[in-house]
Amino acid sequence: MRVALLDPATRFVTIEPYENLGLAYLTGMLRHHGHAVRLMSTSHENLSRRQTLREVFKFNPELIGITVLGANAKRTIKLMHELREHGYQGHITLGGYYPTFHAAELMRGFPAIDSIVRNEGEMTLLDLVEKLPDRDLSGVLGLSYRDGAEVKENAQRPFTKTIDELPFPSRDFTPHVLRAGSFIHVSTSRGCYANCTFCSIAKFFRMGNGKVWRRRSAESLVDEVESLVRRFHAHRFKFIDDQFILTQKEGHAFADAFERELSRRNLKIKFSIACRANNIEPDLFSKLKAHGLEKVFVGVESGHQRGLDTFDKETTVEMNNQALATLRAMDLQYDVGFILIDPYTTYDELKQNLLYLAQQKALIKKRGSYLSVTSSLMAYGGTPIYDRLVKERRLLGDFVNGFYYQIADKEVRRFRFFMENIFDGFVFKIFSRSLFYWRDGRLYFRDKFKSKKLPLNSLTKGGEIHEDAAVGGAGMSHVAAVEPRAERADHNGLAR
Repeated sequence: MRVALLDPATRFVTIEPYENLGLAYLTGMLRHHGHAVRLMSTSHENLSRRQTLREVFKFNPELIGITVLGANAKRTIKLMHELREHGYQGHITLGGYYPTFHAAELMRGFPAIDSIVRNEGEMTLLDLVEKLPDRDLSGVLGLSYRDGAEVKENAQRPFTKTIDELPFPSRDFTPHVLRAGSFIHVSTSRGCYANCTFCSIAKFFRMGNGKVWRRRSAESLVDEVESLVRRFHAHRFKFIDDQFILTQKEGHAFADAFERELSRRNLKIKFSIACRANNIEPDLFSKLKAHGLEKVFVGVESGHQRGLDTFDKETTVEMNNQALATLRAMDLQYDVGFILIDPYTTYDELKQNLLYLAQQKALIKKRGSYLSVTSSLMAYGGTPIYDRLVKERRLLGDFVNGFYYQIADKEVRRFRFFMENIFDGFVFKIFSRSLFYWRDGRLYFRDKFKSKKLPLNSLTKGGEIHEDAAVGGAGMSHVAAVEPRAERADHNGLAR
């Protein structure tokens, strides 16, 4: 079957180019089973909505799968309607965190949608693709679908027991990411054992009737890393797990196994990870640094204890400070995830957070370390904070245009208005778009006047020029500060 998988993010979604590993895993699974897949990215291919429609109809897929985040929901819905208006008669399915938690509302509200792949998507999408010709989708676990005028919801599909059994993700857009100066994204695990109230990851993975956190074997991980090193001649990786470390004991065991596999293959790499502050301890991180660790993302989130308790971080301000001090002492780069305002923030707490950020900024001495600040908490479906705000009748908006809440403190409301409407909505938008235009211009002139070491459409593979194209010559192949971590498109739904 001909399948188009689409990431409809705009080219301005994130300053750091990223690979949508969720769609890449789905593409790898379908291609592994003989299906023709056109993986599309409006960001990497710089496609307008009209150009996206043209590319879809040019490929003429029997099924279109679209990954949806809260941030691109309206754009996705408009795109679906335009596909139908221009005569597309095939099957349209959605996937990701957002559709998983809003499946019923989306199916009832938008007739253009034929189905929704809930939770992890590899096996469900493959099952859908192979059963679609028979028009009987009742046996596709993990699928919500339209049967005439009726919307049906099939039973939950158990998650894949081991990630090692999945085909490696397709790498259609890795050349684009490398060309823009970013790193190759690799997943070493899925899920998270924590219960942060602003994050839907925990609930998402508890729906699969299995482990909430699963690690790839070191052998499988280094198999993929080695193949990427040989194929792209790149040695820097971003391990985009929601939680890289389960426990100290597990972390040490994995680090030892990881080192053995790297040494056995004589691989020298650099990599970055994300983890919780309570996972950071000198012995383990010394070992990881010796194996190539150079940067750590730490979700600190708040500079006062009430905020940490509201987020259910199970840490203290002192624990967070000690974790960051440990990273500085080890001369490791780090990014600090931080949420400036939540629904219960008072003016005094806002001042505490701003003072905390100023103090942390002053402590950063190593180039490459940053404060990754979200101006205010977003309430997404599937999160405990969403449920709490609904119960308190403080949640406003809708699942298409986005949810928001009223903050009791008047001064905090004014500050948030300035940040979101003046700074984020105007100043930052101009800055970010200017940065993209500067980057595009720099890449254009670099490519025009310098030899290309890594062409976009042809890659050196096994000493030969290999055209890594999707079927039909379409050779184009996962939370960054702009996308909330619970909404990242890095992993494994359609794209989660």
